[in-house]
Amino acid sequence: MHNYILLLAGVPCSHPFLVHQRLQKPQQATLSSRSTLEANCLSVGLVLHDETPADGNCFFEAVSSQLRRLNCVVKKSPQELRQEVVAFMRTNRVIQASGGTIHLDSFIYNESFDDYCSRMARDGEWADHVVVVAMARMLQIDIMIVTSSPSSGPESIIVWVVGQTSFQEDPILLGHLWESHYMSLHPTRKFRRKPK
Repeated sequence: MHNYILLLAGVPCSHPFLVHQRLQKPQQATLSSRSTLEANCLSVGLVLHDETPADGNCFFEAVSSQLRRLNCVVKKSPQELRQEVVAFMRTNRVIQASGGTIHLDSFIYNESFDDYCSRMARDGEWADHVVVVAMARMLQIDIMIVTSSPSSGPESIIVWVVGQTSFQEDPILLGHLWESHYMSLHPTRKFRRKPK
């Protein structure tokens, strides 16, 4: 059974673990991650937009910036997004996907799901793969993440997290420095909305 709630390089993937695998820092990652990210972004028609603070809240800062870029009716501060996604996870431990269900708590290791949610609610706690998937589902907006993988080809630099199956609008656009930092991106004229 496949639970298609995200796409990696345009290919449907089954669960948050795959997001985690794709966003992990490879052994050969170097200090040139930022220049690699900039090059990867340009290759798909995106540029870095906002410099998010490196304070553990960068994912939420970047998503907040993207909600403004998308002219969403309801703008959310990073702090509001953090609290809302934690509340969403607490009440939606099971997420319906096109191929079945995803049990978020099955991707939490070494602590209970309640302890995990309490930790994620704290200011400065880094967002992980489960939070990324939950954010997309809560907002019902796809999230496109361009990674800074120094060894990947163009087909594997994008992680596409599905917010809703039939989503056809502009996605949230994020850049990700391997396991350390999220940034907000903006499209250029060369940007394609959906991976092929």
